[in-house]
Amino acid sequence: MADQWLHYFFGYAPWVIGTVIVLVAYFSTRKTPVHAPVGQTFACAKCGRRGGREQMVPVAQEGAMSWCCPSCAS
Repeated sequence: MADQWLHYFFGYAPWVIGTVIVLVAYFSTRKTPVHAPVGQTFACAKCGRRGGREQMVPVAQEGAMSWCCPSCAS
C-alpha cells in the first residue's frame, strides 16, 4: 500500500505543483495593467494649464503657496 501511494504522489506532484505555479502567476499579473508610468503634473492656480513641477513657478498669495504657469506668474 505504501509503495503505491508513493508512486502516485511522485507521479502527480510535478503536475500539481506546476499547475499551481502557473495559476498563481496568471492571477497575480492579470489585475495589474502594464503601461508606461505617468509623471505627476500640476495645474496652474489661475488658468488651469497642466505641466510638470519643473515648469511651474511658486507664487505666494495671501500666505499660501500656489503654483502658476510662467505666463500667469509674470
